[in-house]
Order: sequence, then C-alpha cells, then structure tokens
Amino acid sequence: MPNQYGSREDEVLAHQPLLDSFLQFVSLNRTTETVDLYRGKLRPLLRAWDALPPSGWTKIAFETYVAKGKDGKHPGQITKWSVRTVQMLLSAASLFGRYRRS
Repeated sequence: MPNQYGSREDEVLAHQPLLDSFLQFVSLNRTTETVDLYRGKLRPLLRAWDALPPSGWTKIAFETYVAKGKDGKHPGQITKWSVRTVQMLLSAASLFGRYRRS
C-alpha cells in the first residue's frame, strides 16, 4: 500500500539486499523499535537513490535530500520533516554509511 511518500513497503528496491543485511546487523544490539525506525528512514532514501550506485551516494546528495525533506519538497510528501525525523535519519544514515564501507 502506498505511503505518504508514494513508496510501498512491499516494493523491492535495487539496494534492498544491502538494506536488509544492514538491518539484520543493527538488530543484534538494538531494539526492534529502533530497527523499524531505521528501516522507515532509510527506505525512502534508498528509493530516491534507486538508480544511483553506492559510489554516487555523496554527502552533498544526502544533504540535498535532507534539505528537501525539511522543506516538504519530496514528491508526494505531505508534511515537512521535524527536527526529530532529521536526527533519526542522520543517525541511521551515518551508521548505514559506516556499515556499507566496512
């Protein structure tokens, strides 16, 4: 079923295996709620970057993505992102980036 950003939970992303392995990794020492929050923050990001190879995931591209979310400018986005949403995305993305490079 589509959510407010037009993505579907059952949609398979190009980078789904990487996301799945990351979520399995973080589930070893985080609560289920935290893992679900990470999933909720990273799925839209990876959906937006579906056509980009991981080598194209730059800090500038990420900052642009966050800025659009803060301003409510992602396609289909209903509300602007709160400070807490941005903090959770930054936390999840930082951990995901370290995991991807390891």
